[in-house]
Amino acid sequence: MKGVIHQKPPTMMRSRMDISHLIHDFHSAYYWHRFGVETMPWMGVPMQKWPGDVMLYQQILHESRPDVLVETGSCYGGSALFYAHMMDLIGHGRVISMDIRKLKRPEHPRITYLKGDSVKLGATLADELQGKKVMVSLDSDHAAPHVLAELQLFAPMVTKGQYLVVEDTNLNGRPVWPGFGPGPYEALQEFKDGLGTTGFRDMELGGVHLFSYHTWLKKVAA
Repeated sequence: MKGVIHQKPPTMMRSRMDISHLIHDFHSAYYWHRFGVETMPWMGVPMQKWPGDVMLYQQILHESRPDVLVETGSCYGGSALFYAHMMDLIGHGRVISMDIRKLKRPEHPRITYLKGDSVKLGATLADELQGKKVMVSLDSDHAAPHVLAELQLFAPMVTKGQYLVVEDTNLNGRPVWPGFGPGPYEALQEFKDGLGTTGFRDMELGGVHLFSYHTWLKKVAA
């Protein structure tokens, strides 16, 4: 309306620091509700993701338009199907998704499923990914040694302008599942300490949708 000065409500003026404890409490409450009650399906297929992170994935796929998204940890195939549907919308890309388990998963012309250990399988992809824009999402075994091995193998495959997503860095008390033990977060810190993330920038995208379960690294230098 003309002549009306719009002001932010007082609660919106609070700094992120002021409400960080509320965000952590909600993060934990939602995580355990989701973990124990439902699995966030996509088109009827369990996806096991926080809706805010799903929105971040679509944003990244739209902006960066990778030729190939490599996913470790297919589980039931819900996330691979989501990525493929987003690629249908933008008219570009394919998914290579791998898992050690052989489960019934949705088929889609943009999805290739591979069965086996992600580190062993990933070592065979170099020729197939040569010359392509490559994005990687790590979501298989969350034990720190395995995630570190994945980082060492897959990070160099990510091309400039694309993302390396390290899923579930919220485990081991950050802020969920305090007794989980060393996991993705610890593996990522060790990787960074070894200068493994040279050329990557932490985009801190979780703040766009209140919080994120993951760490979003963008390759900014070859």
